Amino acid sequence: MKDLNRHDRLFKRLTFLMATAFVVAVTGCGGGGSSSGGGGGGQFAGRYAGSETLELVTQGQVTPMGTFPLLLVIDGNGSVTVTDVDAINYRGQLSGNKFSATGVYPAIPPCSAANITYQGTIVGDDITGSSNGASTCPGPGGTLTVVMRGPFKVTRNAHGREILGGDDKGQAISNTLESLF
Repeated sequence: MKDLNRHDRLFKRLTFLMATAFVVAVTGCGGGGSSSGGGGGGQFAGRYAGSETLELVTQGQVTPMGTFPLLLVIDGNGSVTVTDVDAINYRGQLSGNKFSATGVYPAIPPCSAANITYQGTIVGDDITGSSNGASTCPGPGGTLTVVMRGPFKVTRNAHGREILGGDDKGQAISNTLESLF
């Protein structure tokens, strides 16, 4: 079982690296030039790397999950792609110096998939913001709502080392859900 978990983690990281390479190849990772349009990425276009800190909230109980690598790419048209350590993409559009990107974090039995939204603000070469979403899980007294949330910070042209490190987010969530149910 331990080898299977190790294999799953390696597969997720390989998938993440492949997804990251695809996003960078399609959108480019340069610093970007200037743009003379309202919603374009222009001055903000580029690759941002950093981390998010995640916690789960169930029935008012907050359970810290840890800190995980996060990649964010803004293209010249202002399209935003946030990629978490589990290689899940969240997409949105830049509006001024703010964005909202949404996606679905897959189901982790016994819970349903979660619609997650990343919202952020760009100041200089940094983007700070938060993620928030919810999943439903069958519990002893009925259906429970599990909220996944946390702050993040990414920096333009940060080294990829931040992306390769970190723990397995999906495994951390699964372990916590297992202890709750």
